[in-house]
Parts: sequence; structure tokens; C-alpha cells
Amino acid sequence: MNDNDTGALHAFLAGHGTDPNGRSIEDVIALTDAEIASSGDFDAWAFPLLAPCPLDDEAPFLDENAAIAIRADEVARDNHARVAARMRSFYRDNDHWLTEEHYEHVRIRRIIGSISLLESSDAGWAFHRFVLARTVTSGNPVGSDALVEWNQAHRLIANGPAPKPSLLRSGVIGAVRRLVGAAA
Repeated sequence: MNDNDTGALHAFLAGHGTDPNGRSIEDVIALTDAEIASSGDFDAWAFPLLAPCPLDDEAPFLDENAAIAIRADEVARDNHARVAARMRSFYRDNDHWLTEEHYEHVRIRRIIGSISLLESSDAGWAFHRFVLARTVTSGNPVGSDALVEWNQAHRLIANGPAPKPSLLRSGVIGAVRRLVGAAA
């Protein structure tokens, strides 16, 4: 990604630019649940990270200077928080993602990482706790691989220790229950 692309991400989040489909941040926030569920092409723009997306060579990503600039821009940070709140509503109001494996799990990982990177560690943990609570209160349908990836997404951004990938599902769910219980 070149400097123009990172500048385009900042402009998009600040409300001055559009994604390749001509959508502004306001347009993304206004997407219906059905539109969100059927589209993954806004994720990299609404929730950028420091690394390229392994699933999409064309997806934009941030360099460190762009991340610092977005964090310092109150409008961009507020818009990022607004699109994160929209996704929280989406995950609160829909259950299709509460399965062993689902493409939404990758999107959730991106959201947690991007919130931690561009807003704050506390905001990233809050979104993380929210999706974990939805998982636990829905009977723990989400697979342990996704739960570990969500944990890693936040912890890697926050420079904390990553969990061991060999965790058993029961161990992950127990940790989730403790985390959710501690947050209540």
C-alpha cells in the first residue's frame, strides 16, 4: 500500500473520502443488517489494520504513521467508534454467526484488532467481551479456534501475551466465562 492509500483510509474514516465502491463512512454506518451480512468489501476500510489481509490482496492496510494520524484525529476516531457501534448492533440483533465456524468470525477478529489499534485497548476489550458474552449466552456455539483468534487479535495489538493455540475448548470456554463474569 502506498502513501495515497493510507491517506485514503484516513480520509474515509474522517468523513472526507469514499471506499472503492463510492461509499462514505456514513453510507457504511447506514447499511442494513442484510447488506452487512452479504458484504465483506467494506471491512478493510471501516476496520483497517497494520497488516495486509491474507484473503484480499487489494484490501487497504495502514502503516504506523497513518495509524498514529487516525488516532490523533478526533473525527476519524469518533467515526470509527460509530461504525464499531453499528457492528455491535448487527451482532446483537443477528444469530447467524453463532456457529462453530462462520466467515463473521474473521470480521470480528478484524474489528477487535482495529478498535484496539485506532481507539483504545479498553474499547477493543469491550467489543471482545461483548462478542464473548453473546457466545456464552447462546450456548457456546462458536468454535475454540475463533475464540482464540479473537483473543489474539486484541492481545497482539496491545502487545500482550498470546494464548497457546493448543487450548482445549473447555479451557477456552471457562476462560470466557471468567472474563465475562469479571466484566459484569
